[in-house]
Amino acid sequence: MLVKTMLNNVGNKQGLIQLSEKQNIELKNRLLEMCTDVMEFCETNGLTCVLGGGTALGAVRHKGFIPWDDDIDLNMPREDYNRFPSMFEKAFKNKYKIYVPDGKHEVATLSMKISIPDTLLEDVFHAGDSVKLGVNLDIFAIDNVPDNDVKAKIKGILSDLYQKAVVSAYYYQNRSIAMRELFSGNNKSKLIYKVRCVVGFLMSWRTYQCWFEKCDKFIQTAGNTKRVTVVNGQHHYFGEMMYKDDLFPVRKILFEGKKFNVYKDVEKYLTLLYGDYMRIPPVEKREKHFYTDVKL
Repeated sequence: MLVKTMLNNVGNKQGLIQLSEKQNIELKNRLLEMCTDVMEFCETNGLTCVLGGGTALGAVRHKGFIPWDDDIDLNMPREDYNRFPSMFEKAFKNKYKIYVPDGKHEVATLSMKISIPDTLLEDVFHAGDSVKLGVNLDIFAIDNVPDNDVKAKIKGILSDLYQKAVVSAYYYQNRSIAMRELFSGNNKSKLIYKVRCVVGFLMSWRTYQCWFEKCDKFIQTAGNTKRVTVVNGQHHYFGEMMYKDDLFPVRKILFEGKKFNVYKDVEKYLTLLYGDYMRIPPVEKREKHFYTDVKL
């Protein structure tokens, strides 16, 4: 939440790029094409994939993209999530690039990213990466939660701490000018950045790619449990925890004129994430996206 606030406040004073209306339309068209390819591929191959987070909110409240938003988030059960990359890459190797937290890719990500080659959409968090992301969407794993409440509490706390630590490792190893400027707004944000860099320094005996891979393995829980969560989602382990019976089987809903999967009780899911999700937020509370380089 702090980072989102900083992004909303940083604006053009740091030389960041906000998309024009024409660019925003072009970006959304490309994202919609990507989402359609992913959803149709999953349906054809017996994999489950649903709209998640703000994309699910847009589908319910706006029947498409949130007007001021320009990204797509998808959720996928862990078993399908682990099978998907090799299958999808084989089918679309000439159209898309796929990145996962496997320790092999230079792109820093705790989720799966699908990117369009020959495009560029570099946000402030990836400004220091040697591999530049193009237009991309995120796929987040839906992970099991231990049925035992004590084990679930411990797993959740450790997962959140692990995530913060590995992101700190990335912050330290990729100390870009854009990242430093992002955290330069006030004393609190400066202190947070310094602390994260210290933590990152202590973890610098391994590459951030290696830490991201280890974190992705740690957050997985084996077995058939009653509850699940999206550990890497915007609201993290405890903020996205729900019973499977509320989520599956999935159902379809209109999104920009196309029918895509959402959770069975998507309204309960959105209430958990956003509270009164049908209320339009005031302009100053709307999330803004800024970029350091763009080529659509």
